[in-house]
Amino acid sequence: MFILVPMKSVPLFLLLFLSIHLSWITNAQDKYLYDVEQLSKKSEKEISSLLKKTTRKISSGKADVMDYYNNGLIKLLYLKDSSGGLIDFNKAIELDKSSLGPYIGRSRIREGRKDYKGALQDLNSALRIDSNNAVVYNNRGYLNQLQGNYEAAIVDYNKSIFFETRKTDEITTTYVNKAEALKLLYRMDEAEEVYNKIVKLFPENVKSYYERGDFYKERGNFDAALKDYDKAVEVSKNDPAMLIERAKFKDDFINDDKGAIEDCDAAIVKDPKNARFHYIRARPFYDMENFEEVVKSCGNALLYDSTLYDAYVLRANAYDFLGKSELAKKDYERAISIAPKNDRAYAEYITFYNKAKDYKNSIVVLKKFLESGIPIDQQNLKAYYVFLAELYFKIEDIPSGCEVCKKAEAMGSTEAEVLRVMNCQ
Repeated sequence: MFILVPMKSVPLFLLLFLSIHLSWITNAQDKYLYDVEQLSKKSEKEISSLLKKTTRKISSGKADVMDYYNNGLIKLLYLKDSSGGLIDFNKAIELDKSSLGPYIGRSRIREGRKDYKGALQDLNSALRIDSNNAVVYNNRGYLNQLQGNYEAAIVDYNKSIFFETRKTDEITTTYVNKAEALKLLYRMDEAEEVYNKIVKLFPENVKSYYERGDFYKERGNFDAALKDYDKAVEVSKNDPAMLIERAKFKDDFINDDKGAIEDCDAAIVKDPKNARFHYIRARPFYDMENFEEVVKSCGNALLYDSTLYDAYVLRANAYDFLGKSELAKKDYERAISIAPKNDRAYAEYITFYNKAKDYKNSIVVLKKFLESGIPIDQQNLKAYYVFLAELYFKIEDIPSGCEVCKKAEAMGSTEAEVLRVMNCQ
């Protein structure tokens, strides 16, 4: 999900309506800015009404540039209809080539489709309209960053920061983008300076501490990371999403299983029907080998979201340790049916059968994985074929094992050649 970061402070109801991620958690889409000034004072009901109104005007042929722009923006950010948004932005630009917003919206769609050349043309067109626009410089910087032009990205981020005279909290997005470009250039000291500046400029912004905490975590400075996550939780007034992020850090990086569970419990009190929170709670119990509690927490997660793939896999693993093989099989199968292009359940399921020395079923699952269409690079594919051949040899299906060895050999696997010589004479 691409996060919308407005140029001005936006009412909470609008942020929710446009599906903004409000947990201050950075992801791959927390980099782009939009000019949503025209929508910033409207309620959910008003925006819904606006969408109906603009749609009617477009259908009647009486729409103006702002009708098409608003329609395109709502389609892009709320309805997730990039094709519809593109049509509306194109029409808005056709009606008025001096309107800034449609170029920004269209550039986002083109960037999402990896039409970087077209996206750059749109942003350059926007800068010809307003050469001092902080939003456009940020977005062009991010576009450069996507293409590996990190130095050019930093230049644009600096311009964005310079022209953003209002210095609102939203500018943290540009600072974070700049810091990440510096990291990609291995200029870690400079990146740290940027994160420190964010905290100094916006000490009441949760994202300031969370982003710097992530930086310290990546650098292996876990004490500093924990201090920043603690501060983020404090500033957010124990926001449940921030509590969960701290729980994940405690579980994954500092082996504080008890602390992770406490954070999860506090988050669940505030948001008891959040399936992912219950799943995250199960993870430290798994580390502690409290498999009954894993089953319970995963069960709660699946009660609120029956499609939560990770919860099925983790519960299947717990069932395996509890000796409940049939229940484990059902969960592995369910996980694969939900996410057939995700390799984790296949790997866990194969391990499950291997532990039981049920090599025939290991072969069935491995072949299903190889036929699933999941992208596999050649090096890994050779290894999988060797593994498959070994399984065939374990059940004394020599012809099948030899055939698979030949496939791996044709790809350049010397290991498969040795295996064939040992078993296929």
